This record gives sequence, structure tokens and C-alpha cells, in this order.
Amino acid sequence: MIKPIETIYAGSRFRSRLEARWAVFFNWLKIRYVYEPEGYELSDGTLYLPDFYLPDQDTFFEVKGVMREVDMHKIQQFREDSHKPVVIGYDDMRFDATDYWQKTDDQHAAEYEFAGQDSSVLARCKVCGKPYFMGINGSFACRCCGAYDGDGHFDIMGWGNGASDDWDFTNASEKATRARFEHGERPDEA
Repeated sequence: MIKPIETIYAGSRFRSRLEARWAVFFNWLKIRYVYEPEGYELSDGTLYLPDFYLPDQDTFFEVKGVMREVDMHKIQQFREDSHKPVVIGYDDMRFDATDYWQKTDDQHAAEYEFAGQDSSVLARCKVCGKPYFMGINGSFACRCCGAYDGDGHFDIMGWGNGASDDWDFTNASEKATRARFEHGERPDEA
């Protein structure tokens, strides 16, 4: 097994370069994050430490170069226990968001499911101006301010599969992908 290289960026020590690259992405888009906010013991006894918490969105973000079955189990169990959305970010700057839907038989029971990269979106709210992750099969309400008027309150920035016509999303992805930390190099923080 190859060990990831710890990397210091923006005042945090990341366990891997990939995590640091996602921090570059967040910084470029001005998405506030907390790195490894707290560890949790899940209801099945599994210990889990999420990579990022995005406080404006009340969303967790997990970085995975390779998704193993045990990793997916932890993420799904955490999502079920916490009732919070989780986004998985991959090594090619693609992402898979979970989104919320209501059970038809119990309107008080929130459920979360992974949308898939072709249905995951990073949207920018026209009301508060903040970007947030969502799945197009779930709620369109802004995760930052709660604004909702169908889909009229947001501008789509980019899809989880990497497709985008938005300069900010494309630039953030390129900055993160090209970020180098070797020999004291530091990527721009936007």
C-alpha cells in the first residue's frame, strides 16, 4: 500500500495531497470549510472521521482517490446517523453529492441518496451568492440560506462529472488539479 504524503496548505496539515487540492478548490470558490472537524462513533460501532465540514451548507465532504467497500459503508452509515448530506470528491475533481428526499409514507423522515456524478451539481444561489452541492433529484433549496423558488434561485456552476460552462468552477478545478506542494511551492489561495 502506498502511503499518502501529508501536505500543509492554508494553515492546515492535510493527510494527503488530494485533500489539500480539494481545499484549493474550496478556497478558490470561497466555500468555507473545517478540516477533520470531529471523529464520530457510528451506530454500528464503526469509527469515522469526515475529511471536511462545509458549515455554510451544513454538509460533510469526503475525499476518496479509491472508493473501497468499507469506505462506502462508513459514509452511508454516517449519513444515516447524522441526517446530513455528504459529498464525495474524487482525485479528478469530480464529485458525487447526496441529496435529500422525503419518504412519501412519512413526511418527517428525511432520507439521503447519492445522486451520481451526472446528477450532482455545484450551484450558486442568486439570493445569498454562495455555492452549494446538491443532487438534481433532491431538494433544490439553497443549503446555505434556504432560498427556494423551484430552480429560479440558483445559477448552475458545474456538474459532478466535470462538465461546466462556468468560468469559476472550471478555474477552481484547474487550480486544484494543477496545485503543487513540492519543494515549498504553494498554490494561489484565490
